[in-house]
Amino acid sequence: MYIILALLLVIIILILMILVTPVKYTINAQYQDELKYSFKVWSGLLFKFELDPPAGKNVLQFKFLGISWPVRNRPRSRKETSPKRNPNSNFSGFRILRSFLENRLHITIWKLFKNLLAAFKPDDININGSYGFYEPDITAWVLPCCYFLNGMNEAYTVNLNPVWDQEYLEISLLIAGSIIPALLLWYLIKFILQASTWRFLSAVRKNKKPAKQPAVQPF
Repeated sequence: MYIILALLLVIIILILMILVTPVKYTINAQYQDELKYSFKVWSGLLFKFELDPPAGKNVLQFKFLGISWPVRNRPRSRKETSPKRNPNSNFSGFRILRSFLENRLHITIWKLFKNLLAAFKPDDININGSYGFYEPDITAWVLPCCYFLNGMNEAYTVNLNPVWDQEYLEISLLIAGSIIPALLLWYLIKFILQASTWRFLSAVRKNKKPAKQPAVQPF
């Protein structure tokens, strides 16, 4: 009995650690004649997920509790199946769309999108490099945009040097930030518990029920 309680306590503590520990992410990209990029997500010693494609090959690395786990990319076999057309699909789609608008679910989804966008907002953005277009006028027009982006936030740095006499592009991008899983879970729970979400799901469930065929009266 005590062993089961101890295991449950360990599992609960581990889940709380995963929910509370910030998940950090970085995106690196460079372009000079060819595009190179890498993506990494990690949370302390809990887990680490890394995508680093050397020589044009995607290599996935996953670590959990400091232990590396191999990840293999398996090709997906596509099965061609003839789609079955439902004669009432157009009418059903119209009723679902009408229920979507009547229950004002688009407003709820927009609120969820804004919350998720704020949660995934990067803490640091660095853009460095040089650029040049065939027309010097276009090169000049990009400069105010760079100054505008550079002044939006102290954590955002845009340093692009114009090249006036040729077409040229050499750029590096670094995006870094952190996410708290508990905050994302809270946003999703709020979205699911909204009355508009439940009304819409109820309408979709009723719409999927097959219509009852009228009984044939014997002659």
